[in-house]
Amino acid sequence: MVYVESLIDKAIINKLNEITIMALMFLRGRFKVNRTRDTTIGSDIMEGIRYLWNHRLLRTLALMVAVMSACWSGFFAVLVLYALSENGMRLSEFEYSFLLTSLAAGGLAGASLVMPIQRLLGRRWLLGLDIVGTIVMLLIPAITKNVFLVGIAIFIGGFGGGAWNVSVNSIRQSMVTNELLGRVYSAYRLVGWGTLALGALLAGIITQWFGIQTFFVLAALVNVSLFVPMLKVLTNENLSLQMKVDAINS
Repeated sequence: MVYVESLIDKAIINKLNEITIMALMFLRGRFKVNRTRDTTIGSDIMEGIRYLWNHRLLRTLALMVAVMSACWSGFFAVLVLYALSENGMRLSEFEYSFLLTSLAAGGLAGASLVMPIQRLLGRRWLLGLDIVGTIVMLLIPAITKNVFLVGIAIFIGGFGGGAWNVSVNSIRQSMVTNELLGRVYSAYRLVGWGTLALGALLAGIITQWFGIQTFFVLAALVNVSLFVPMLKVLTNENLSLQMKVDAINS
């Protein structure tokens, strides 16, 4: 059944991709940034990495994403075992797939409510919601096997992730010139998503030796440490000042 559902999902995604490509063909205008000098692929990559590493706020955000990406990857790598096993939540394949929809629902809700949340809490604590959501998502399955509580926790994790993505994308676009945006974005993804495989590997090792719930607790504790850079670097004052400086320089 899981295999059939996977084939259906791939067919839907492929069809949506085809529709998107066809829609892009009807766009009119010039979207390529004018280059002032000739470059090579290697120099472009290094320029993006240097810019990211020398920019304190963007570097901090990228490293925080790297930590969370590893934990998220590890979480979903072993969650299926926890959800379907007799010693875990004892869900069927269909029930597990339905459980995962709470992540998508949370992400959609978080992305949709970014502006009112930012007005209420400020940009720093908007980003902090993702840390809180990730901790909740990781910790609740270690405490309970109740599918409804785990589903709510995954929803909260998705909510924070959706809000983070929208907010960080706007921050990055405000801080980077159009000419460098693609290169810096690529470097950011390299750092932020480069830990996905490592997270899944560590989750497997920890689960094999100490159990799934132990991994959940350890991953949650790792994310608690992210409050340190959030409180020290991602202040509302630093965010506002840096965005103003970069806007003037660009």
